[in-house]
Amino acid sequence: MASTTDQCPADTRARYTFVILRHAESEYNSENRVTGWADSDLTARGVEQARCIGQILKKNDLTFDLAFTSVLKRAIKTLYLVQDELDLHWIPVTKHWCINERHQGAYQGNKMNSTEKEKKHAWGFDYCPPLLDESDERWRRVAEDPRYRMLSPSVLPRAESSKMALERFLPYWHSNIVPEIKASLDLKQAQLD
Repeated sequence: MASTTDQCPADTRARYTFVILRHAESEYNSENRVTGWADSDLTARGVEQARCIGQILKKNDLTFDLAFTSVLKRAIKTLYLVQDELDLHWIPVTKHWCINERHQGAYQGNKMNSTEKEKKHAWGFDYCPPLLDESDERWRRVAEDPRYRMLSPSVLPRAESSKMALERFLPYWHSNIVPEIKASLDLKQAQLD
């Protein structure tokens, strides 16, 4: 009688692991301020956290072929520090504004007290913070930022619900990230064949 392993060849298809990382602690996080699209940098603690994430990934033998990040420096620096720990500076990194976190509108930059934190956790998926007025300096900084200058102001959010942020991200996910993951997987499979 043939064994099960004789009848079923080993699965030799290339596999991938998809890892999602949140940025490490930013200056706004440490100051208890609402971040959104404000380009808050990492704190010293955030740098340590990002390096620690890289060390944990390395300890667990996780490596990557490509990476995607928002255009916000806290996310870019977190990725860079993780790459540094993994010695993966050479992998392709794609930065895109559609990966930015949810725009917090008129709440952006404001300090949160404990009541506001409770409210924020109670916000539903469809809840949209108050829009930034077009005369607001926080809006002008985004609209005039070189990272977004090529976009029509009508495309840029002045505030978003989680649902709106997801609707902004999903087309980019399907048109850019998924095809790149598949291409990377196909390349690995070709190398195995």
